Amino acid sequence: MQVATDSFIHGTAPTSNFTETEGILGPDGLRISQVSYVKVYRQKGMMGTGEVQLQYRYATNGDITFVGYELFSGGVYDGNHDTVRRGSFILDTTGHVNRSNCVASATQVLNNGSGSSEFAGVTGKGSYVIASNGLCSFEFSIDN
Repeated sequence: MQVATDSFIHGTAPTSNFTETEGILGPDGLRISQVSYVKVYRQKGMMGTGEVQLQYRYATNGDITFVGYELFSGGVYDGNHDTVRRGSFILDTTGHVNRSNCVASATQVLNNGSGSSEFAGVTGKGSYVIASNGLCSFEFSIDN
């Protein structure tokens, strides 16, 4: 379920097309890999597709952290579901993976200059958690 109030949206989005490509292998288990997947937003409040590209860092202590971007293309509705902004924006993404349960969690920032069309000049922030079954729970707010 997804809910939008003013500029705050939260809900779920399935993920698909997860791929991980080896990047750099170092000594003693150090590794950097490239990860990509797609999020599909198909409920009231946020309709569109998020294409995600991340760099995973595997540390010798078992920690997995990541940095990267999500390119969202689609529409975001206001709290009354009357007005929609359409276009694309890029979210700066940072997070980590819990190795014991394979849950990924991240924070995201929409910086000024990272949006096109009706998202030009818009800023925002959000977070998400992806469960081991691939379902993404997210929160997102647009500041202007």
